[in-house]
Amino acid sequence: LVMAVVLSVSCTDNTKMQNLLENIPENTDFVFVGSVKTVLESAGGKIENSKIVLPNYISNEMKEGDAEKFDEANNFLKDAGIDIEACAVMMSFRNFSPILVFALEDQQKFVDVLKQKGYQKDSDKGDAVFYVKPSESDYGSPNYVALNGSFAYVIMENYLRSDFNAISYLERVIEDAAEAN
Repeated sequence: LVMAVVLSVSCTDNTKMQNLLENIPENTDFVFVGSVKTVLESAGGKIENSKIVLPNYISNEMKEGDAEKFDEANNFLKDAGIDIEACAVMMSFRNFSPILVFALEDQQKFVDVLKQKGYQKDSDKGDAVFYVKPSESDYGSPNYVALNGSFAYVIMENYLRSDFNAISYLERVIEDAAEAN
């Protein structure tokens, strides 16, 4: 990894961080790995009933639309079986397409929530399964998710160029990580 910021000391189980890093290619330009729970707690927030509770100084400043989006994301985290102790953001400077990578506590719960949110299975390659959700706006591009074992890779619509093939890129990321390990 050319540049890596690792907050593994903030994770209660460094094995989770190591497993997460093994699912990120060595040639990745930027990786930020950490525990959402620990970062949240250091800012005065907490996890309560598997949901993120923001500190008042943040939640009081949120606009109504932002608060609704946060609640939707929070429900997704709660219902989808995501392990918030092992999350990462990775990016290649060549593609400028950040990928969220996180461990799953329950892959089937995650797939069920994806389907509820309108994601459709796109393809399979090896052990990886790819899902796509069409954009909800006329100008946006789709959201993409790749599942590989107990890890999920997510590319959001805001970061995609019209000539960018997200499925091929996710396939390459998964293959490169597997080759390194």
